[in-house]
Amino acid sequence: MWFVFAISKKNWIFLILSGLATGSSWLCYYKALQLGDASMFRKNMASAT
Repeated sequence: MWFVFAISKKNWIFLILSGLATGSSWLCYYKALQLGDASMFRKNMASAT
């Protein structure tokens, strides 16, 4: 567990912001699936990866 303390403050901020962005992206993904046509949305997700 000592390596957790070796991470700089700048890296912690990046990790936290990255996690928040990922979480909000998934929330938007699920909301879009509830609101729209899932087959059309799935095609866009497949081409993005």
